[in-house]
Amino acid sequence: MLWGGNQWRGENEWPLARTQFTKYYLHSDGRANSRDGTGTISTTPPGSEPPDRYVYDPASPDPTVGGPDFGTPLSGHTAGAADQSPVEVRNDVLVYTTPPLGHGIEVTGPIEAVLYVSSTAKDTGFTPKLVDVAPDGTAYNVQEGILRARCREGFEKKVWMRPG
Repeated sequence: MLWGGNQWRGENEWPLARTQFTKYYLHSDGRANSRDGTGTISTTPPGSEPPDRYVYDPASPDPTVGGPDFGTPLSGHTAGAADQSPVEVRNDVLVYTTPPLGHGIEVTGPIEAVLYVSSTAKDTGFTPKLVDVAPDGTAYNVQEGILRARCREGFEKKVWMRPG
């Protein structure tokens, strides 16, 4: 399987002057839980859609699979792209997917995820991921980020969530 254009190229600016920034929005009927849920992503802004919900169980946290190189050889964490499909079957993971693409798209430039959340917990973490799903269902992480809610206004100031 060939991923991307399989070519390197040099550029002179960042972001690229020809970049077309595109906003994508999350959609569902309130049941985006797991890859079998109803979560979709498109360039259409959301209407009046119910929120998606999940129950976080600290005794069964979502595993880290691939991603940035923050692990050590002894941690068992493998850095880089890895199949996310085992994580996407969990009901405590929200998944939003486009319909199958008719052609490839290039993603070059800064990527930002803006989440609007509420929680019954004092603090929690969020890990948005951009994932490339192959026709056979394998889902490789392209980019991801993680942030504790208490650090949403910077790492020098802790802002605790108000339950509810």
